[in-house]
Amino acid sequence: MNKKLLFKFIHVFPLLFFALLTYLISRKLIGGIVSTGDFPYFWPFSNVSSFSAWSTSYLGYDRASAMSGLQILTFIPKIFSKLGFSNESASYIHNYGLVYLCSLLYFFVVKKVSKNTILAYFAGLFIILNNFVLEHFLVWPGIIFYSLIIYGITLSICYDIHEKGLNLNKITLIIFLSFFHLHPFYFIINLLFLFVFAIYYSSINPKSSSKKQLFAYFITLLLGVIFIQSYWLTPFIRNIFISSSSQVYGSGSQFGVFSGYLQSINYVNLLNLYHYPGTVGIKMHGGLLQSFFYFYLLILTVFLFINNKAKNNSWIIFLFLNLLIFFNLALGPISKLTGGIWMYLYEKVSPFGFFRSFSRFIILYLVIFIFLFTFLFKNWKNKYKNYFLLLTILLLIISNTIFFSGDLGGFIASAKLPKEYISVNEKYFQKDQSQYNILTLPNIPYESYIWFFADKKTRSGEYINQSTYFRELFFSKPVVYNRYAVNLDFRNDLFKSFFKYGKEFKFPGNFSQIIDGLNVKYILVQKDLINVLENNIPVPVKKYINYFNKDSGFILKENNKSFALYENKGYLPIVLMSDMQFIKVNDTKYILFIKNLKDKESLSFLQGYNEQWKLYLQSNSDDKKCKSIKYYENVQTTECKSVEQKIDREELSYLYKNTIFDDTHKLVNQYANGWTINPDYIKQNFSKKLYKENPDGSIDIKLTLYFQSQSYFYLGIIITSIMIFSCFAYLGIRVVKNKNISLI
Repeated sequence: MNKKLLFKFIHVFPLLFFALLTYLISRKLIGGIVSTGDFPYFWPFSNVSSFSAWSTSYLGYDRASAMSGLQILTFIPKIFSKLGFSNESASYIHNYGLVYLCSLLYFFVVKKVSKNTILAYFAGLFIILNNFVLEHFLVWPGIIFYSLIIYGITLSICYDIHEKGLNLNKITLIIFLSFFHLHPFYFIINLLFLFVFAIYYSSINPKSSSKKQLFAYFITLLLGVIFIQSYWLTPFIRNIFISSSSQVYGSGSQFGVFSGYLQSINYVNLLNLYHYPGTVGIKMHGGLLQSFFYFYLLILTVFLFINNKAKNNSWIIFLFLNLLIFFNLALGPISKLTGGIWMYLYEKVSPFGFFRSFSRFIILYLVIFIFLFTFLFKNWKNKYKNYFLLLTILLLIISNTIFFSGDLGGFIASAKLPKEYISVNEKYFQKDQSQYNILTLPNIPYESYIWFFADKKTRSGEYINQSTYFRELFFSKPVVYNRYAVNLDFRNDLFKSFFKYGKEFKFPGNFSQIIDGLNVKYILVQKDLINVLENNIPVPVKKYINYFNKDSGFILKENNKSFALYENKGYLPIVLMSDMQFIKVNDTKYILFIKNLKDKESLSFLQGYNEQWKLYLQSNSDDKKCKSIKYYENVQTTECKSVEQKIDREELSYLYKNTIFDDTHKLVNQYANGWTINPDYIKQNFSKKLYKENPDGSIDIKLTLYFQSQSYFYLGIIITSIMIFSCFAYLGIRVVKNKNISLI
């Protein structure tokens, strides 16, 4: 009995150990909303649509180049909500549940390969306690843990292929796993590694009889990995050919991102796994102990490599070469070996702007290093080697004590959301069927709140605030405000003054007219903002409150310590034209019923101008589907209740359907879309089946307003779905047919 208990304890202890590790890292964050840097919490009721290539916030922008991972990141909070979890619990589990799974995975993979439990604990600790992860706890923790987990499994499968041979089971499993790389850069890294592995494996299997089969296997693997990511790759690739580099890679911020990485990256920083602009990890440590640990680990690895006579082991050589390859790629333009070529491609080839955050390649260096160290240590013939390993673990822990503070020394915090926000969203926005924007004031460069502020000094003596993207991802209606990276003030002369930051902002004389034309129904004046660029002082709001209180065109709806909410009486509908009814199907599709069209008239769509917004003439101008929810008397436009529509064949038909009035598509209000609708053109060029002619010669028509990039996203979704189903079906059939089969 004692032996059985001991056996169970040995197997359960790693689960408890790494659960304790996760708790120690994050214990001060429990009970609040964990929303870190660029990995924010996607509230389950927010306006963000995970299946839309167009975002309606910030007056609308093309999101076709940024669809990767969005479906999972928005879907998981909704699942937690359905299961009865609070938002606080859901955000914590999504962030730190992945930390736990990642450490466990590397423990079990290394234990299986090395048969050394101490080495397995080192791997499980080191994959978390390192500078790369430290920096990402402030930036994108969840996303990198998805990829760290998948890289770990992929490398273990590749080792199994090296030892036991290649088969379709392993190829299918790698293809399926690659779907969970939620960041495009990490997907590209995965694809590049698999390409290198294909070359390596083919070179160590020189028999000509198997060459054709190997070629077929690896073509299947590489194409499968690409096709399973088609949901974002299809609209992304299409956008590369129709948009400028800055449009594809983010609101003109490409150069700023590249410059930040260029200034921060050097050989020493990368060897210490610092890779993020500003090297926040250095601020968090502020000592030499961390650098000493990485120097010690490097020296130990070099010693093991020489001692093992690794040149006789092809797998170790493969790992070592990949270590060098991905370290060199992480250096980008500063590489002594390939920096010149890199810079030439960046300056001359627009799509190469994708690699502006070049140091992200270091993620695979970290994973390969763990695998390389594992195999070198496994082969080391020294009876005292476990003592060296225990010393290494000790150095790892004492050089990373900041992890065990529970909040990274005050650099991260969880938010206690004021209940007023939940209440106002439920009362005014969540159930409101009409389409409009919420204008939030004041504008500040970085969205930051008193209630999301770490109110103690960090180890570096600084106060830290988390950037949350709260407004965009919380409210059930689209928001309009200016911040860095969005840069609304760059769009036109009107916005240059209208969206000025803080003290520079002044109410223009035609303020009401401007926000009417921005489809703004509500103005939210936030009293709980702080400015991180001005010593974290509260942002003054008195001038905003005074202005709206004095103007009779605005009605005060809510007033509390967090914000004041005003309703704008005269806002315009999102689509407007006289004698028109419109139905919003989703963010990328609107159905328009235009009646009594006798002469040329202007149609306006109050979302950011984009050439991909197209008009299609449809049959059946019957407007019985319109259930009126609001009539805008000032523009004689009726807004109908939204209708949900599933993906069907019609969505793909917009890839080849003929559009109408493209030549009249123009910029209106300095930011929005406008067309001239000509009834004579319709009569002269289209069958009467597509319009209804009235006794007075006017016509009734039905138009579809559609964002064409959405069809490419739907096409990609179909391909991805087919790939996922095929992988499940194949692996399922193999397991059912042979219950003892090992997929790897």
